[in-house]
Amino acid sequence: MANSNDTRLYKLDTNDIIFRTPVLITKVVLFSNAAADVCEFKWWDPTNPAVTDQGTATITSTTTITFTTSVVPSTVLDGSVFDIVGSTGAVANLGTELVTTAGNNTVVVCSQAVWTNEATILYSFKNYPVYTAIYLKAGASDASPTTLDFSSERGGGRWFPNLTLETLSTSATVHLYIG
Repeated sequence: MANSNDTRLYKLDTNDIIFRTPVLITKVVLFSNAAADVCEFKWWDPTNPAVTDQGTATITSTTTITFTTSVVPSTVLDGSVFDIVGSTGAVANLGTELVTTAGNNTVVVCSQAVWTNEATILYSFKNYPVYTAIYLKAGASDASPTTLDFSSERGGGRWFPNLTLETLSTSATVHLYIG
């Protein structure tokens, strides 16, 4: 199952950027498949990139960008947000994606990206660290649903500037209710 929504309820089973703009969350429910399953949502500050750089690269498999030199520093981590802000190639490749694998200073993999494959293009990029927004963990001995309800807070929920689903245990799903 892929991530889906019906305007106020998002049913999630895949790590990805869920909201790129501010969002009011009223409730989160983790549906576990096993004891101690977890889900972790994170947010990033779009005004404070950890890295701003550029380099020549090739996009392959629509999800992988490989630079010809080591322009990707060790601060580009799994779960961080990678933003292609400029390109001498396809405009479709501009925008933010959740990093699923960053490891050797030349390659960044964003498994939910739908980039256009292209070779030897100059890309300008930013990378943003992420901060924990919501963390839920199922009970140590059961897999019953775990709920975090923000609806009684002032304003009817909790605001986040953006939101990624960075961690979700295998076969678990999470329902995210928005205001």
